[in-house]
Amino acid sequence: MLLLAGLLACGVMLQVVIPWIYPTRHTLTIRLAVAIPEELAGWNVRTLPIAETEALQNQVNKVLRYDEAVFRNYQHGSLQVGVYAAYWNPGKASYSEAGAHTPDTCWVVAGWNRSQREHAVALRAGDRPMIPAELGTFEKSGNVQHVMFWHLVGGRPISFDQFGWDERWPARIKRGLSLASDLWRFGFNQRSDQCFVRVSTNLPIPDALRDRDFQALLLRLEPLGIFVGAKVDSG
Repeated sequence: MLLLAGLLACGVMLQVVIPWIYPTRHTLTIRLAVAIPEELAGWNVRTLPIAETEALQNQVNKVLRYDEAVFRNYQHGSLQVGVYAAYWNPGKASYSEAGAHTPDTCWVVAGWNRSQREHAVALRAGDRPMIPAELGTFEKSGNVQHVMFWHLVGGRPISFDQFGWDERWPARIKRGLSLASDLWRFGFNQRSDQCFVRVSTNLPIPDALRDRDFQALLLRLEPLGIFVGAKVDSG
């Protein structure tokens, strides 16, 4: 009984102390619908339904509890670019839950095959350095898409090394331990907001980054926090 009372007291103290040590942080100060331009000179822009890109099975639907999500397609001549972003307010989803919301899981479940994958790659758009990005190449029914994406926790990029929605028991156990994983990586600092940003294109990423129009589009996405030194933190 004394042990139970002690644990209860510790739990109450944590509820009081942790918010004081780690106050809630909203690093994104602009709505996604504004940050991802609805109109862009020289581009044909279409806003698409989220379900068109995120055709998920029931077992991963739980990661889609975002507060805002936007998906837009941009075309400039033969260059095609898809920009998708989702935002979670602090506490809306665990970091590892939102971290599973990547092409490694969502696209693979929807029938895409992943042929290439790189982690934490340093990129530049013109003379502007970008924060480390996750890169991948995916193919479905002859459609090849080259993707760079970021999972930002409190404005910082992280990776949970997702490699598709593996149904084998070791993978199931790993997902079940997601909360422990978050505590291991972030301690009790579980009160930051989260933003997932994905940019896909029909060109290989190195080729696309040399295209001035693609660079200009990426620079318009700076409020999402994908550039080094981007002003996204309200304090």
